[in-house]
Parts: sequence; C-alpha cells; structure tokens
Amino acid sequence: MYKDTRPKICFLCLGNDKLLTQSRIYSFYTLGDLSKHFKRKHLQHIKERDRLRCNVCQVDLDSKMHLQRHAHDIHGTVS
Repeated sequence: MYKDTRPKICFLCLGNDKLLTQSRIYSFYTLGDLSKHFKRKHLQHIKERDRLRCNVCQVDLDSKMHLQRHAHDIHGTVS
C-alpha cells in the first residue's frame, strides 16, 4: 500500500501491453491529473458485465467498486 508517496503512473495503462510503451509509463504531472485520467479513461467506460482485471497484480476484480478499492488500497490511485 502506498502511504508516503503515491505514484503518478496509471496502473491500468501500465498493465496494458496493447499500448505503446510511452503511453504505458506516462507520468502525470499531478495526482489530480492521474485521478481525472482514471475516471475518464477507465471508470467511465465500465459496463455492469465487463470483466475487470489488474494485469500488474494478476488479479480479477468483481466490480467497478472493487476496482476502485483495489486502485486506492494497492496502487494509491484515488477516484
């Protein structure tokens, strides 16, 4: 869990091997920018029956809420 320094890289993008490397390792300028990205590019497009997975941790996630909790508790990404 990240308590002192939260990362500014999106863990979902990092784990997406279909993206170009520069997109995968992009570091946002602020934590707020990362939060906006996470909401707009990832959370906003989740449908109820979508299969969710954290490829960084290699775990399946049951719901959008579970993804948000995982993002916060494990990767320090606030939504």
